[in-house]
Amino acid sequence: NHQVAGLENHYTGAIPVEDVRSRLFNFELLRASATFMAGEHITTDPNRIGVMRSDTGDVLGVFKSSYQIHQYDEWLVRSVENLLDDSDVKIGSAGLLRNGAQAWVEIGSDTLQKHSDFEYRVSLLAATSCDGSLATQYRTEVSATVCDNTLAIATREGRSFKTRHTTNSRLKIQNAREVLGLLDNLSDDFASYLDGMTGLAVTDEQWYKFLDEYVPLPEDAGRGQTMAQNKRDSLNDFYFHNDMVRDWSGTAFGVMHAVNTYEHHGASVRGASRAERNWSRMATGASSASDSDVLNALNKVLV
Repeated sequence: NHQVAGLENHYTGAIPVEDVRSRLFNFELLRASATFMAGEHITTDPNRIGVMRSDTGDVLGVFKSSYQIHQYDEWLVRSVENLLDDSDVKIGSAGLLRNGAQAWVEIGSDTLQKHSDFEYRVSLLAATSCDGSLATQYRTEVSATVCDNTLAIATREGRSFKTRHTTNSRLKIQNAREVLGLLDNLSDDFASYLDGMTGLAVTDEQWYKFLDEYVPLPEDAGRGQTMAQNKRDSLNDFYFHNDMVRDWSGTAFGVMHAVNTYEHHGASVRGASRAERNWSRMATGASSASDSDVLNALNKVLV
């Protein structure tokens, strides 16, 4: 099943393109004058603009006048629509975050890949924003079907195309096509990654040394120590006992997968739903940064 984020709608197959348009991207992003009030005085800044939703009038961002709006339908739907015509890739998810200030469309094949008893799916993520938080981007992703995690560390650098919201920005669909073409090879690359990570043994002693590197326990008692200990306890539980992870415990992949799964399913969430937080981490690349931190800490232990 696939869910259009923000709406209680599930699909047994691919999400129809027109549903993405009508349910999510059914408004325009408008340029508005940037007007400011200081006391009783109102002034308009000719060097600034606001970005406003056409349906609600909500202002989602304020920028220099050179800012180029990237309409969601144009950059996220039309940009990938012709890629869907003659291939088996379909829209698997799409959504809006931050009251519509961030948006994404994810396309991929319905065919699951399996290697080392680990099922996964490769996909292309197209994402953008109108609040300054994201450049428009197209990048490849690998997701674990057992827990729906994004395994960013497993994808090589260079599997992405970005363009900023500048006056001269334009839709370079050829670049996006090149990224999509990498999906054919990404599955094999990920299988090689799994071979290397599952073949690298991690003893229990090295696991606890990893925790000391990744979540050091403050010496002084207090809130910081309590939070660190709680996180360590949760990571231990995911690594040794969680059904989504424990089959790979004792390997470097098990360490990566335990932390990634904890961040996706167990970490504390404030100010948003867990689903919104997870989609935001994927769109902004926060999950990739987290995976890099895990690998750096693990390398220190295994040296």
